[in-house]
Amino acid sequence: MTLKFSGTTILTDEARETRGKFSSASIRPREKTRTSNAAVYDAARQVCLATQAIATEEVEFSRAVNGRQEGPYYRKHLLIPIIVTTARLFVCEFDPAEVDVALGTIPFGKVKLRPVDELLYEFPLPRDLPGVPSNLTEAIIRGNGGIEIFVRKHVLVVGSSAFKAFLKDLESNAPKAFEPPSP
Repeated sequence: MTLKFSGTTILTDEARETRGKFSSASIRPREKTRTSNAAVYDAARQVCLATQAIATEEVEFSRAVNGRQEGPYYRKHLLIPIIVTTARLFVCEFDPAEVDVALGTIPFGKVKLRPVDELLYEFPLPRDLPGVPSNLTEAIIRGNGGIEIFVRKHVLVVGSSAFKAFLKDLESNAPKAFEPPSP
């Protein structure tokens, strides 16, 4: 099942908060941009922890209602970890060939920052969060991403100014995501 939130949702595996000026290559040393992944990491960890707790609660509720070990009491249930932020969101676009491998830097003129309203962050789950599959061998062999749910979680990050439009888009597109595929 694929639920497309908008035509512009970007998948990213790195997220950073920047502070300072990032508008010129000739910035004085004390004004250089500083980056940190702590704020993004903390928010993603918190929303993943909440999602995991809700999912566990739903499984337990299903067991109580259905009297069985697996399966929800409803047909479909979608839990979407979302961070809504007042931060301005950008994606950094560059040609990987332009990266100076020795320094790990990209020439200033070779980088383009593009504003986006939302993005999908592939958050690497910390070891204490994901849990362990009941059958690790099966999860690995399954091959359809079975082990992935224990090492990564996709977290949707939406700018607060775009959140209202996101909710409208979700409302109109979510039912389509649950329709059976056309033959």
